[in-house]
Amino acid sequence: MLKNNLSNFNNRSEAFFAAHTTKKNLYVGECAIINYSFFLKDYAKLSYCFYDLEGLVSRITENVSRTKAWIFLKPIEEIQGEHIKIDSNYYMMYNLFTASVCASKASTLIIDTVKLNMLVKESQVEKEKKIVPFTSKPLSIFVDPLPITD
Repeated sequence: MLKNNLSNFNNRSEAFFAAHTTKKNLYVGECAIINYSFFLKDYAKLSYCFYDLEGLVSRITENVSRTKAWIFLKPIEEIQGEHIKIDSNYYMMYNLFTASVCASKASTLIIDTVKLNMLVKESQVEKEKKIVPFTSKPLSIFVDPLPITD
């Protein structure tokens, strides 16, 4: 389950962008699900709006494609938030990208950082918005060869 792997973010900020996976270790031919999500702490002080999501999906797809693994994209038709708990903090998690990545050879699949730009305004009455970048951390998935059986 993806939510089980989120405690390592240990991020106390109001909002962050992260890549997370269902598995950190695979065998050749096995698959893991990779998600890129935006996390917003409950009762956030700032107002956040998604900006250039088509460009984001294109950058993530290009990034994940560099892994030299089989990739099966799952289109997200509607972005819906899901309440989750990370350590002792409650967040709304907005899943922006999902794909299955299937290892084709023993190696380490390295998924580089991706930048998400968000429009942010300080209050509901303020009209001026600024673009604030959020960057995911790199993600590694270790792929082992299939075990030899007699």
